[in-house]
Formats: sequence, structure tokens, C-alpha cells
Amino acid sequence: MITKDNFVHVLRKLGFEKSQDPYVWSKSYGNFNCSLKANLLKNEPIYPEAIKSDGDFTKNFKQPESYVVFVCVVTTQSLSLPQ
Repeated sequence: MITKDNFVHVLRKLGFEKSQDPYVWSKSYGNFNCSLKANLLKNEPIYPEAIKSDGDFTKNFKQPESYVVFVCVVTTQSLSLPQ
């Protein structure tokens, strides 16, 4: 299970790197001209504007499911699946 305690390990495995802000981890996708980020201080994902959300529950990491949604978005972007 992905939790707040092991999330940094998951981010590293997914190819994220610390940004200049020590609480923000980022991964760039040149093929989509965007970046996905995770702000660990604010406990929230930072999605590009092109990624729409149907609810606020995916805009924070308060529930374990939100980590899974974030990893799914990262994986989809990494596979370069058509939109």
C-alpha cells in the first residue's frame, strides 16, 4: 500500500526528482510538454491544467486512494498512451 511514509520511495522509483523547493518532487514529460509534481509539504499533487479532475479528493493526498490515482496518471503519461 502506498502511504505518506513510503511515498518518497515510490516517487523515486517512478523517476521523480526533487525540485529547487525541497518539498516538491517533479517529473517532466517532454512528449506532452508538461510536468507532474507532488508537494509533500502541502500534501497535494500538482497536475498540469490539461488533466481534469471530477472531484477534490484527487487534489490532495488525504486518502490512500489519491496516491493510487497519482501513480496511475504518472504511469499513463510514462507509457505515452493516446488521449
